[in-house]
Amino acid sequence: MTFAADELFLFYDELRDPEVIVRRGSCLVLGCLADELDHKVASKRAILLPLIFELINETNMEL
Repeated sequence: MTFAADELFLFYDELRDPEVIVRRGSCLVLGCLADELDHKVASKRAILLPLIFELINETNMEL
């Protein structure tokens, strides 16, 4: 399995989706990918961490 930049940008869009269920699902998938491909996901931290912190600071408790 390869981790291409195109796949990362799919997560970028999904992590910012207006629907809570889409954001929640993309967080779960990103967590699974991080478990399996830790070094490759970590190399994209400059893009992913700001999005993750936005989600952490979100006031919607459904997420």
